[in-house]
Parts: sequence; structure tokens; C-alpha cells
Amino acid sequence: MAALKLLVLGATGLTGRHVVDVTLRSGDSVTAFVRNPAAPPDLADRVTLATRRRLS
Repeated sequence: MAALKLLVLGATGLTGRHVVDVTLRSGDSVTAFVRNPAAPPDLADRVTLATRRRLS
């Protein structure tokens, strides 16, 4: 099966973090939509961060 690419909204919250962890453990890639890209430093090296400006 091909690896999935998942967009997670709310990746810095409790449920979002769980979704990110499970997704990465399964070998899939994650893009996390965040309000403040400086807020999740532990996520920055594991996922692609997207912000409103970047998507505009």
C-alpha cells in the first residue's frame, strides 16, 4: 500500500498530537496546519508545517 499524505488540523492539541503520532508510526506523512509555526518546536522536525500565509 502506498504511503498516505495527511493534513491534520489542530495538530498541537491533545487529539491532534495523537493523530500525528499514529500517522507517523504507520509510515505516512503529515502536514500540520497551525496558527503559529513557532508553537510546536517538537513537531517541526517530524512534519510539514502549514500556516494561513503559506496557503494563501
